[in-house]
Amino acid sequence: MTPFPAYVSPDFTRPDLAAAPPVRVAEAPGNGVLPAGFHATSNYPEYVHLGGGRWLLAAGSRMDAVLVLDGDMLRVVEPRLVRRGDRVVMGRTENGEEGIYVHTTGFDARPGGGRQVHLPQPRHPGEPLFPLL
Repeated sequence: MTPFPAYVSPDFTRPDLAAAPPVRVAEAPGNGVLPAGFHATSNYPEYVHLGGGRWLLAAGSRMDAVLVLDGDMLRVVEPRLVRRGDRVVMGRTENGEEGIYVHTTGFDARPGGGRQVHLPQPRHPGEPLFPLL
């Protein structure tokens, strides 16, 4: 089995990240209702900028959830579990320009990325990769 690669945190001293604004939040208008322009999470490590160079990592990030800011804590929440008044992270970009940074190269084997990943392939066309038991 291939060992899991080490995680390398982003360099928040990079000029583009150092100049990032604080993230915006908006209150959820109702239970299970998200404000327009909310940020949907990915399966990559995600950070939000609180201002003053302070970035929070979203623990347990998952695809298609939302980030809720509770003071200095960031929660990853399924949209259906958002409650009225929750402070939902807002933004559509992921490069820091809205205070949200999605770190897509944190597990690359060498600086700058480029690690090749080999995914399993079926032996025959149309054959399921993981057959049902």
